[in-house]
Amino acid sequence: MTGKIPPSGGKPPPPSPSSVEKSKKLPQVQSSSMSSSGAVAVAGGLSPTQQDQMVSAVKATAGVVKRKAPPPSVNNDAVATAGAGGGAKRAAPEAAPEATAGGGSGTVVSLSARISQCFGSAPEDMSNLEVVAKFCFEGFNARIATPEHLTTKEITNLHQLFFETALNPVCTQILESPLDVTKPHPAHIVKSLGSCIHRLSGEKCKVSRESSIGRHPLIKKVLEGTRHQSQHNEQFLNAVEKNNKGFKDAWKGSTVYNASDLFNKHGGNDVYILYSDEYKPSWVFKPVSRHSVTPAEKTHMGATTKYSGAAFGEEAANAEHAAYCLSQGGSFPIPCTFLVEINGDLGSIQMFVSGQDEPALPSLMEEAQFSKDVKAMLIFDLLFTNHDRKEDNFLVRKNESGDHRLYAIDHGLCLPSERTALRLDYKQFISDTFNFKEEDKALFSSESIGLYKQILTRLNLMKPSLDAWLDNVSVKLMDFDGTGSFRDVLKTIEREYENIDHSGEGGDVGW
Repeated sequence: MTGKIPPSGGKPPPPSPSSVEKSKKLPQVQSSSMSSSGAVAVAGGLSPTQQDQMVSAVKATAGVVKRKAPPPSVNNDAVATAGAGGGAKRAAPEAAPEATAGGGSGTVVSLSARISQCFGSAPEDMSNLEVVAKFCFEGFNARIATPEHLTTKEITNLHQLFFETALNPVCTQILESPLDVTKPHPAHIVKSLGSCIHRLSGEKCKVSRESSIGRHPLIKKVLEGTRHQSQHNEQFLNAVEKNNKGFKDAWKGSTVYNASDLFNKHGGNDVYILYSDEYKPSWVFKPVSRHSVTPAEKTHMGATTKYSGAAFGEEAANAEHAAYCLSQGGSFPIPCTFLVEINGDLGSIQMFVSGQDEPALPSLMEEAQFSKDVKAMLIFDLLFTNHDRKEDNFLVRKNESGDHRLYAIDHGLCLPSERTALRLDYKQFISDTFNFKEEDKALFSSESIGLYKQILTRLNLMKPSLDAWLDNVSVKLMDFDGTGSFRDVLKTIEREYENIDHSGEGGDVGW
C-alpha cells in the first residue's frame, strides 16, 4: 500500500518549563475532551458494591502487574464528594500526592485509578512522575504485544491517561522527538490513533467512508469517474486537489478512505487509511471480515486451501501482528502493527508509510542503513516464509539527511500453512559480493531463533514444521561465509521450501 497524501502541519506546542515543574507535583487536570465512553469516575457517592464492580471490570495486562490497585473506597488519594452543590474535597496525604482528573460536576478520578483502569494495576510509588510514566509506557508495549485486540474503549482511555492527566507534559514533550515508525514511542501511537478514533465518531470505517463521500458530491464524482482509469486515482486526486480549493476542503473534512479509492486496487480485502485531526494519513486498518478470497490469494495459498474469506482474514491479521512482534523494537524494518477493534470491526492496524520517493535501485545498497534494511528484510522473509514480497510491499523513503530507508509492509502471507512458494521480488539487491555483517548475523543467531520461537508460541502460531524450518534456514545462513554467491544459497532455500509436503496431513505441514 503506497501513496503520497498531502501532509499538513500541526505539532502540539512544547510544554512550558513551569508546566513541567508543576507536573512533578501531579496537579489536578481538566476533564476529558474526548469521548467519555469508558471513563471511570471515582466519587464518594458510589456504593461499595458499585466500586467493586468498577474495579473488577479492569482488564489486567500480561507482564505489567506490579500490585493490585486498591478499591477506590480505601484509596488515600484525592477523592471528591459528588453532589449538585459541589461538596467539600478531602485532601490527599502530603506524603503521597497524586494527580486527579475531572469527571463531571463534583467528581474526581485519581491518576492511579486511571492507570489501573488501563493496565489492571498501578505503581507502588505514585509520587515520582518518571516512574509512573515508565510503568505506563511499558504496560502499553506489553499490551499491544498480546494476541488480544486493543479495543476502541481502551484506546480512548489510554488517550485520556496520556494526554489529559499529569502525564500530559511528559507525553507532549515526547511528541516533539522524531517518529520512527518501526519503533514508535507509546505516546506517538496513542496520540495519532486516538485522534483517528475520535474522528470516526463511533462509526465503522465503511459507514464513515460512505457518509463522508455522500456529503461531498465532488469527491464522489471524482472517485467514481476514475474508478476504471489506468492511472492511479491518487495521482488524479492530487492533481484536482491542487487546482480546486473546494475539493481540497471537502477532502480534508473526510476521516477515512478505502485504499481502492486511491490506488485502484479492487480485491476482496477492505483496507482503510485513517486520518488524524491534523489531516494526516496515520494508520492502515485491515478488518478481518471479508466476502471472498481473491484469485491471487488462492494461488498463493495452494490448491488444497479450504479457507473461507473470514478465516483467511483472521490468519492474515495474526500474521501481520506477529511480524511486528518478531521485530523486537525495530530489528526488522517493519512499521508498528498490532491487533485492534475499531467500533466493532476486528483486524490489524499498521502505522502509515507513504509511497516511494524514488525507485529501489541496486546502487542504494552502497548506503549503510539501506543495505542493513534490505538484509534484515531478506532474513525475515526466509525465516518466516513470506509469499508476498512483491515490489508494492517494500517502500523506499529518503530522510532529511538524504539517506534512504526501506520499509517492509503487508505480511498477511507470511507464516503460512499451505502455500507452496516464496516470493522475493528484490533479488536485484543481491550482488556477487553480497555478505552479512556481524550485526546482520545476530538476526539469525541461535539466541534470536530461540526468542522467535518463544514469541510465536506466545502468540499461538508456532508449529512443528515452522520450528524445523527456522533451524534449517538459520544454519544455512550461518554457514554462508561470503565465499561463493549467496544467490546459490537462496536458490537452495527456495527449492527446499517448494519440496516440503504442503498437504497438511497429520495436522501440520510436513517437513
